[in-house]
Amino acid sequence: YQAVISFGKETDTLELSGEVIKTAPIPSKKQILEILSQFIGNIQQIPPLYSALHIDGKRASDIARSGKEVEMPSRPVTINSLEMLDYSEEDGIGLFQICCSKGTYIRSLARDIAKAAGSCAHLVALRRIKVGSFSLDDAVFESSLGDFNIDSRGCTEQKGEPYTEKNLQLVRDNLQPLTPQIAAVCGLKACTLI
Repeated sequence: YQAVISFGKETDTLELSGEVIKTAPIPSKKQILEILSQFIGNIQQIPPLYSALHIDGKRASDIARSGKEVEMPSRPVTINSLEMLDYSEEDGIGLFQICCSKGTYIRSLARDIAKAAGSCAHLVALRRIKVGSFSLDDAVFESSLGDFNIDSRGCTEQKGEPYTEKNLQLVRDNLQPLTPQIAAVCGLKACTLI
């Protein structure tokens, strides 16, 4: 993932659309860099309250919207790499690149990084750049995506029209048959019916 994180304000949803529930001083780049290594490897993470996870058979986000208090249990996740690509100390906006395990909430990671740096934060934008062996760089319409950086705050303008006949033909030309090998890469099990 690449994530744009805004420091100094935390929202109830841990993302841009939420209500601000906490403010704190914006940390320096040095403060953030000093604590990033704490989050590499196997860590315990508390998922966001506003999430699709189920607690006692109900979505946590539905419980939160009803006004009821709920305690989210922590769970193990793995952060393989975590890097700050850019940071504006003036605005408290940073661009991070994260390689992590399934089930990791980047919103929670932003909250936890900020807390360790003596601040608070929320996620402004998120872009998945790779999943398994599939990379955004290999996507047919990748060239039509705008820049993803702290200046754009993740708000990107599309470069051109992706659904041109030329692009659609490019998709058709690159379609792959669902072979057992491709199914395995996608995490699917193949079985042969006789």
